[in-house]
Amino acid sequence: MEKRVGSFVLIFLLMVSNSIFTSDASIVLSMQNINHEPISQAMCQAPFILQVELKNLDGYTDVHLMQNISGLENFKSSRSVATQNVLMNNNNKQIFKTFYHFVLRSDKKGTFSVGPVQLKDKSGQTIRSNRLIVYVGDEIIPLEKQQSDKYFMTMNVDKKHAYVGEKVNLVIKFYDRLFVDNLHLKFPDFKNMYIFKSKDNDSVKKNIIKIDDEEYSVTEWSFDFYPTKSGPLILQDIYAAFFAPELESKFKLGGAFDFFMSLQKSEHDIKSEPIELNILPLPTSDKYSDIIAVGQFTKYDISINQKSVPAGQGMTLTIELCGDGNFEMIPPSQLVLPEGFKYYDSRIVTIDKKRSSKHSEFIIQADVPGNYHIESQAFHYFDPLDKQYKTLKSNDFDLVVTPALHESQIPQVLDPEEDESFQDNQSDKKELKDFNIIDSGRIHAQCIIMIPSDYYQYLLWIIFLIGLSLLVYYYGIQEYLLTHRLWKHFIIFYNAKKSCQAAVAKQDPAALRNLLRKLFAQLLEVHVSSLQDSMMIDYLHHKNFSQEQVAAWKSFYEQLLKSTFLSTNIHQEKDLYQQSFQWIEILKEKS
Repeated sequence: MEKRVGSFVLIFLLMVSNSIFTSDASIVLSMQNINHEPISQAMCQAPFILQVELKNLDGYTDVHLMQNISGLENFKSSRSVATQNVLMNNNNKQIFKTFYHFVLRSDKKGTFSVGPVQLKDKSGQTIRSNRLIVYVGDEIIPLEKQQSDKYFMTMNVDKKHAYVGEKVNLVIKFYDRLFVDNLHLKFPDFKNMYIFKSKDNDSVKKNIIKIDDEEYSVTEWSFDFYPTKSGPLILQDIYAAFFAPELESKFKLGGAFDFFMSLQKSEHDIKSEPIELNILPLPTSDKYSDIIAVGQFTKYDISINQKSVPAGQGMTLTIELCGDGNFEMIPPSQLVLPEGFKYYDSRIVTIDKKRSSKHSEFIIQADVPGNYHIESQAFHYFDPLDKQYKTLKSNDFDLVVTPALHESQIPQVLDPEEDESFQDNQSDKKELKDFNIIDSGRIHAQCIIMIPSDYYQYLLWIIFLIGLSLLVYYYGIQEYLLTHRLWKHFIIFYNAKKSCQAAVAKQDPAALRNLLRKLFAQLLEVHVSSLQDSMMIDYLHHKNFSQEQVAAWKSFYEQLLKSTFLSTNIHQEKDLYQQSFQWIEILKEKS
């Protein structure tokens, strides 16, 4: 019995483990340099890395992969150890990734094709990778850092097949590492659907997640929409627009200049990938026709504000419809009332915040006195889950209509005191004829304050000085001073010293390494992502650094790398911080 229980537990654990991992599998091929930085071109007779990323695929070895990668015969190749990562997505499901790195080298220039790779997942489905085009030339060209790595957008729906009028939930997520401002969505004019956009901030969720060891801010919007026409429905041209300080100009001057430059912001946007849905028409039925309501409805109640009313006097009838459906699309109910009754749609319709009930009001009126029984009303709808038409019945009630009131029986609108004051007002209006009415407009015209003419002269001088200042700024400062080599040299090293002080205060060797790389990139006038260590050495030689100074720099930079990625003692880090200030001063003198 214990063995049987143990086997059941084992089977249960296997089922749970299989349900944890998503079935979404993929293979991605990419190219890197030996420092694992993305590149777009490899150098002839120099090694580079082919990375194979397996997502939710296990049971494969590097030997098996090499046998399945086409195009490797054009390179000299060697294998390396695989690395594995387990990530978590928003649905608390694990994404399992394995990275294989193969060191390749080409002895001739040209364009080569690697891949695709074809593997099978646990269900036996064949997963196919991308085809990688490898360019081999005279130098290594780094792959420029795309801004899409820093922000991207996803769009998902809870179903790809829906009936006309059925609610579909649309979730839009914006991921970014830029700390964007004024993030908002732009929608096109959708024709074959009705989309509900909540003005409440509760429909927007924000979170922080990690993707490939990078922290992303996630902004999530949730919308409900209802298709109005059968056939293919494509959701596209939905944009996320924002302002990103990191995408603006990086040249800082300090003071008022930064303030005025910060006012010149440009809006950036990104478009989502389109999603196609298949919208089905409601099934035909001999019993039901022209049905608009689609969903799952639970209650259909009717109430009236009074049970007895004189003939000809209106009363309020309220309908409460509860459930989950396309409330906005449902037309006013057609009431079935006894003969001699009339009703009017008051157009007072309220849908609660949770969108779980719809409140509608009607005015009904009876012309003939008597005792009446109002039958229960029927509400017909289509249930997309059960795929059938259904009917909800309301409650019924009795109503007494009494004879109409005569004018003498109608209650007075004004009480005696109010009536006396009304008569007094009428007598006051008659007495106003004895007075002359003065035109108040002429009185106000005489009270206008006159501005002395000298003030206009001062105002013109102020406008002239402002215009002159703008000309001096544009032609003198912006065209000459801001672009002058000495001024740029001062700003670059001033910012470097401030960043170095901040890194020392935080005891952060990684920040120290980043500021030195940024300093060299500014001196060489290249992007930081394309800066290589050899370029820094070449710069030192170009600025007539001695061999001893170059060797000292190499030793210092190597210790800084070790301190960044490995654990070092505190005394070594303090020595690095002191040396960093010295190297900044030396570079300032030599540059």
